[in-house]
Amino acid sequence: MMGDFKPNLELKAKLPQAVLLGIDNHRLVDRETDQFLPVKELKTRFRKGRRRYAGVVTDIAFDYFLIKHWQKFAKLDFAEFTSMAYKGLHSCHHLMPPRMQLVTNSMIEHQWLNAYSTLEGIATTIDQVSKRIRFENNMAGSVVEVERHYDEIERVFMLLFDHLINAVEQASIESAISQK
Repeated sequence: MMGDFKPNLELKAKLPQAVLLGIDNHRLVDRETDQFLPVKELKTRFRKGRRRYAGVVTDIAFDYFLIKHWQKFAKLDFAEFTSMAYKGLHSCHHLMPPRMQLVTNSMIEHQWLNAYSTLEGIATTIDQVSKRIRFENNMAGSVVEVERHYDEIERVFMLLFDHLINAVEQASIESAISQK
């Protein structure tokens, strides 16, 4: 998550190597997702008035599909994973920039990861994100785009996730080689 919060140089210098690698991994996943042609094409399917927010909405929908297909990608049960994730976030609180601390507190308190497991949960998430945008927008209610393109979003997610697994593995190999 810290990849979204851009820690300042002073904080970044204090972070453990594992966290720095996680930030790099997060940014790699974001870059690969943004550049993946089926994702770009999917965003054009959104209605014109909502196309501006298609990236955010599809990211949230992809979280839903990750949970839906969790057992295909993880050995650990989703409930066990969320418990570990929340404990990990709590234990690393002191390493986080202040804004990230606020977000993770809310994430833990309101069990955000569990909310992503239902369409109702992602509808609420999309609407909450729309309220945090500093300017007037019509992102609220965009879950209708997810419902309208459900099968296509799921298909693109499955293609993307395979692509991301390969990209992360390749980056890990390249990093290991460069460290030798």
